[in-house]
Amino acid sequence: MIKVIELFAGIGSQREALKRANIEHEIVAISENDKYASKAYVLLHGPTNNLGDIKNIVRLPKADLWTYSFPCTDISLAGKMKGFDKGSNTHSSLLWEVQRLLVVAKEKNELPKYLLMENVKNIVTKKFMPLFHVWLDYLDSLGYKNFYKILNAKDYGIPQNRERCFMISIRDKDAHYEFPKPTPLTKKLAELLENDVDEKYFLSEKLITCFTDMNDRHGLNLQEGGHQLVWFSLTWSLELYQQTIGRLYRQGQKSKSVVVTRIVAKDTIDEDVIRALDKKERTQDALIEAVKAHVKGGKANGNN
Repeated sequence: MIKVIELFAGIGSQREALKRANIEHEIVAISENDKYASKAYVLLHGPTNNLGDIKNIVRLPKADLWTYSFPCTDISLAGKMKGFDKGSNTHSSLLWEVQRLLVVAKEKNELPKYLLMENVKNIVTKKFMPLFHVWLDYLDSLGYKNFYKILNAKDYGIPQNRERCFMISIRDKDAHYEFPKPTPLTKKLAELLENDVDEKYFLSEKLITCFTDMNDRHGLNLQEGGHQLVWFSLTWSLELYQQTIGRLYRQGQKSKSVVVTRIVAKDTIDEDVIRALDKKERTQDALIEAVKAHVKGGKANGNN
């Protein structure tokens, strides 16, 4: 049995993964500061030793595996991309609290054999790769061999185009690891959605307007920006959501911008809905209504 510590635990996705993989384990501690996530964690997994805010943890219990899916807020394309530089006080810079705890663990001769990281794929792009290499070099100095790769949820049985960077670090310089090979997608998103969903799980009209307005939420005038992205999500349950991408197109000399929205994972959605959403002539309001109708079950569930 391996002993596990979940840092930035959220609702316990790594713990759930261990369960589904039939890996015998014991969660000796977690670190989660959000009260709602902590409450959900207990509801899903039972009472757990939650050490709270990682910044206040002096030393972690001895364990074989640490998971540390630190906040992607300042790395993701959907955020302001302020980065995760040490001392920057961004949410994503909490990664360096993991370094601090590794230093303590090394002093006590209690370094875990395994480390597991998950974050958005933007962490290995040109903007953030230099700092990511700093982290890799630090782990290497502790004796870890690192294996990382971008994996897409749709390649592992989930009908969602969700790319994430996963990294396994093994404290053994002779270690070898291969990521699971992709498997054929056999499910459609409509097969997983509930037909009747409480209104509270949908974005409010105010938020939808905020996310799709020509002035994006960072205060930039997208009408002057040409081909820029407007991101928004329509949420219909606690676990399942569907991202849509809006692109702004200049039309003629008047530079009139029209938001053209499409479902990301085209191979998982009813083709009639895709064709309707891909019509560039459709207005922003019509697109939003079409996506909302689809998410609520409409076309994809055969209710029209």
